[in-house]
Parts: sequence; C-alpha cells; structure tokens
Amino acid sequence: MRKKRSEPVYRLDAERVGKEAACELGDVRLERRMERIVGTMCKRPSASLPAMFPDESESEAVYRFLRNERLSLGRVLRGHVAHTVARAQSLRTVVVIHDTTEFSFATGRERRHGLQRHSEARQGFFGHVSLCVSVDGARAPLGCLWMQPFVRLAHLDHEAERQDWQRLMGRDFSESGRWLKGIRHSERLLGPKVSAIHICDREGDSYPLLSKLVGDGSRFVVRLSHNRTLACPSLGHLQDFVGNQPLLGEPRTVELSERLHAEKRPSSQKSHPNRPRRTATLSIRRAEVTLRRPASRKDDERCPQTLTLNILDVREVNPPVGQAPVRWTLCTSESIDSAEDCWRIVDHYRTRWLVEEFFKALKTGCAFESRQLDSHKTLLIALGLSIPVAWTLLLMRYLEREAPDSPADSVLPRDLLGFLRRVWPRGPAPDHPTVRQALLAIASLGGHFRHNGPPGWLVLHRGYQTLLTMFQGFLAASSEGGCDQS
Repeated sequence: MRKKRSEPVYRLDAERVGKEAACELGDVRLERRMERIVGTMCKRPSASLPAMFPDESESEAVYRFLRNERLSLGRVLRGHVAHTVARAQSLRTVVVIHDTTEFSFATGRERRHGLQRHSEARQGFFGHVSLCVSVDGARAPLGCLWMQPFVRLAHLDHEAERQDWQRLMGRDFSESGRWLKGIRHSERLLGPKVSAIHICDREGDSYPLLSKLVGDGSRFVVRLSHNRTLACPSLGHLQDFVGNQPLLGEPRTVELSERLHAEKRPSSQKSHPNRPRRTATLSIRRAEVTLRRPASRKDDERCPQTLTLNILDVREVNPPVGQAPVRWTLCTSESIDSAEDCWRIVDHYRTRWLVEEFFKALKTGCAFESRQLDSHKTLLIALGLSIPVAWTLLLMRYLEREAPDSPADSVLPRDLLGFLRRVWPRGPAPDHPTVRQALLAIASLGGHFRHNGPPGWLVLHRGYQTLLTMFQGFLAASSEGGCDQS
C-alpha cells in the first residue's frame, strides 16, 4: 500500500481510480463490478446511470450492485480510504478538514424511503465528512477518510425508518458528537506515524469538544462562533480581549474563494452570504487566553472548569464596498510564538475551503442529488461510488495549479497523452508537454479560453470527458485498437 515518493502519487487514470476504490470489498465479482462502475463514472460523472451504462444487461447489473444487501457505505469506501491513508503516510503530516453538508433530493410523485423531510418537495439526509489534504501550501487533496450519514429522527415519517437509521448511525450517535467521532476515527486510521491537524468551522465551536482535544493532545484549528467568558472577570470576553491586542507584523494579502448559496446548507446561508472570488488584505492579532466553563455546563464534570487556548483574531483591512469583511477568531493547539507561526495557522484554516469544493464536486460534478434512486440505502451506496470520483475532480485542478511543470506522462496514461497530442487544440503539440500544457489543452476541449484565467475543475473535467469520448471512438475505429504514442 505504501508508495515511494519517486512514484507519481496523483494520477488521472479512470481505470486506476476504479481499481483502487474496489480493492477492499473482499469479493472478486463485486470488486470487478465496482471497478467497472467507478471507472465509468470517472469518465462521465454527471451522466445518468442509464446513460453511463446503455447496455440493458450492464445497467441491470449496476442496479443489482446498488441494491446488494451485503454492501454498505462504509464497505464501499474501504478501498478509497485505504489509499487515502497510504497517501497521507507518505507525507507524515496532513490537514484533516471536518464539515457537514445536506444532500437533498426531489420527492417526485412518491416519497423516497428512509429520507427525512427537508421541505414539501425535497427529502434527504446529512453527511459529515473528514477530508484529508496535504499540509503544505499546495493543498493536495489526498482523499476522504470518513463519511457519516445521519438524519434527525423526528423528521422521518415511519417508525421502521427511524429504527433503520438508528442502526446505521449507532445507538450512541449524537449530532453534536459527530465532530469528535470524525476526529478520533481519522486518527485511528492514520495511525501514530501521521500527525493530523484537524480543521473545523464554527459549528465545531463546542467547549466539550475543545477540552477533549486539548486533554488528548490533538492538533487543531477551530473557528470560534461564541464570544466566550474569560476566566479572569476583569479581562472581559474573548473577542473583545483579543481584538485589543497589538497587530502582529504587516498585513498580508490572500485569495478568497468564491462562495455561493447553492454550495451551502440552507441553515448557513444567512451567516455565510454570497461572496465573489477576490483578494483580501488581512491583519492578525494573537493571545493566549483561559476560558471559563460555560454556565450551561456547570454540572458537567467531564468538562474542566477552565480551558487555556491560543487564539488568533484575523480581520480584513479595507474590504470592498458592499462586501462583508472577513473576521475569523481561530483557536488552536499550534504555537503562536512568531508571525510565521500565526500565518501558517491562517493558511491551515484557509485549506478548509477545499471541503466546500468537495461537496460541490459531489453535488454538481457527480450530479449526486439528481440520482433517481428510491431509498436511502441505494443512495448511500451511490454516494460511496461517487466519493472517489469527486476526489478526481479536485485532483485535476490541483495538478494544473500546483504541479504545472511536471511531465504530463507522470499524471496521464501514456496512450491517452499520445492521443491528446494528436488532437491538440490551438497550435502544434509540444514534444514533451508539461502537466500545465496538457491540462490547459484538455480545458480548451471543455470550452476554456486562456483570457478567462486558470480553468476551474468543472471546465477541466468537461474537457477530460470530451477527450475520453474522442479517445474511445478512436480506439473503436482503429484497426490496431491503439494510438500512436510518438
């Protein structure tokens, strides 16, 4: 399982992704079927299942796989998780981003079994994910370590559905406890040789969670939402105290990602308004503080009476007119002794946006919320099949932006690269194309224009899908069944 650093760890190869995803099922026939399904989904992720598998017998085999009682989301994810762990172990230190999204499906004429009500026309469930990312500035997506689906039992219509989900989630499941569960599960998988820095957004601001992480010596960066009371009454409250500390060094500029309502859970849209992609100038303050245990936890002996944390106050300087200024209050286990330490923590937190891209890749790139499946059980298996595909969508943009000068044949299969050189858009193909040259050519096949700036993963994957379709047609028409790779 462990890969040498000299080997290409990240590779755009649909067949390889399918093989890795299916390697842990423990049944040769099921593994062969899953390998075929995931490999095909990588080539046409947003297509409907009948369009992906137009042959009637093949389509029926896919639906039998989705309905197989021996399969579960966890079992289907084993192969992808195992290879995610292997990629993480080659790096030693990683970031693990934890977050929740809402998967919502149209009800149609008949309600779908086992999904909670979101509205009159929508049903669905929640998914809490732990996404593993490289800790360096490249922010390479390594894969998914955990996906916990859950519902609010009171929103289910039938007792049998509630019992079904209770068994699936576990008797000890609590919505507030999902953060610690994901963190502990990730740490067990990664083992003692990998140091994980856990990133949580404002929903992770929980005194019991923070005290548990501090007590266990876990590494973390959590954005705070509560202006908590400090242990020393004369110091006032957390945000006021840290906001009055002196600025640390000179402000810095960072790129803020675009944020759209469609990418957020409905409950988060008010606190996370739309934001265009833009450059922001940030200032930073720091302090070590001791918090008092909340009054609501005064009788909870599991929570210490006080908790000492390192805090960063990050604010935007001169935000654009009409745009809400950035303000992040971050608590962390990491050192804040120097300006370099503090900006490294800010960069760790900014990595969190990758999980939003991952959810977008699942919902838009893989069209998961458009799947016409009739129950939560089949939808969860489909989710397990979609997760390694969504990872490849993130990977494509990473390779274009962060590994531009590597040889293209280190990330693309040789025969596919040979065909790309045959159909190279906008001028002659280089003799030895780099990753950036190859992916820009692929993006051009998807409709990208250079003056629009770097291509996003949607246009990259649209071009990749076009290239694969052309390549398959070429192979079918070729008497030799291959392509000239010269």
